[in-house]
Amino acid sequence: MSDSATQFRNGREFVLDAPTTVPAVWGDGGEVLWSAGEPLILCGPQGVGKSSAEEQLLLARAGVAAPELLGYTVAPATRPILLLALDRPQQIRRSMRRMVTEEDAQALSDRLIVWDRPLPFNVTKQPEALAEWALEAGAGELHIDSLKDMMSPLSSDEVGSAYNRAIGGVIAAGVEVVVIHHQRKANSENRKPTSLADVYGSTWITSGAGSVILLWGQPGDPLVELTHLKQPAEQVGPLDLEHDHEHGHTTRRERPDTWTLLQSATAGGITAKDAAAVIYAAPTKADIEKVRRRLERFVEHGHAVVIPAKQANQPNVYRPTARKDSVNSREGQREGLTNRSRRSRNPENTAHATLTQPHAAIPLTIPLNKWGEREGGGDPTETDLDALIARHAESS
Repeated sequence: MSDSATQFRNGREFVLDAPTTVPAVWGDGGEVLWSAGEPLILCGPQGVGKSSAEEQLLLARAGVAAPELLGYTVAPATRPILLLALDRPQQIRRSMRRMVTEEDAQALSDRLIVWDRPLPFNVTKQPEALAEWALEAGAGELHIDSLKDMMSPLSSDEVGSAYNRAIGGVIAAGVEVVVIHHQRKANSENRKPTSLADVYGSTWITSGAGSVILLWGQPGDPLVELTHLKQPAEQVGPLDLEHDHEHGHTTRRERPDTWTLLQSATAGGITAKDAAAVIYAAPTKADIEKVRRRLERFVEHGHAVVIPAKQANQPNVYRPTARKDSVNSREGQREGLTNRSRRSRNPENTAHATLTQPHAAIPLTIPLNKWGEREGGGDPTETDLDALIARHAESS
């Protein structure tokens, strides 16, 4: 117990010295897929590219690949990365080989440590040993591929609790963590198990995670969907991804997002419900509320104006602050984007910046209805906007 005396922290330091924004290991501004000091879980059914995505993230962290993945900045690791290649290690070797060249030999030697056999201790019985072992290896980051090969049975709360304690100890030791895990199998009652509750095993597995990302699709399919099940900040996506299986490269296929839809609705404006319908296809009330909060933040930051509803059963309408001849990408306009992440995407500051393509403009045609949307199609006009304002003025 005497060692504990040096580990207590002063309350002022603990609270007031905390960062005011989420420190992103992978992400930009408020859109953070992996936050520092909080474990990341990549989950999904078999064959959807979980290991491939984790390997690309690892190589970006190690400085072997570009400091970007799926359009979001990846911060460089400052210490070596320990990869637990437990699930078919020979397949992991082949997968990573296609992503690198001989020119990467020195970086791989300096920044990557690999363990490709069963662990020399039982994590369930000795959860504290995982942190000690990672530190002995000289690691500042731990990637586990995959959880089922490190501990079992994962459905047991005893095992789940031991896992949570083990990972908590690793984080407390200053070592970042990425875990690959699996989703429950689909059945007739749940054909697409894509919620946090559908992550396989004890609830304690996801309870200690800062971020849980789901990849969903058919085994071997080059097109999969990314859903952010648990977020340290704003929800990212959903995103459509495309795997290049030959080269081990995953790219993001553009789909409409809140920023793009807002910028496209230059005259008639758009409601949170309309935007959510485009983004999510069949949005829930929670999805609509997420979009509404994003629109409200654009208003707060001066990127949008809100035309308040005049009746309780009618929604607010949002439109961009100024009309532009072409739709701006949300690149650089993402709420809370930091100067650091802007620099990382500047072609003058990184040789890899050309790999990060700006988000394409997605045109939106909205019919004029009682909310000022254009009937019969066609591009919105300033006349439509005047009609919208006039209708709200009459109702007031």
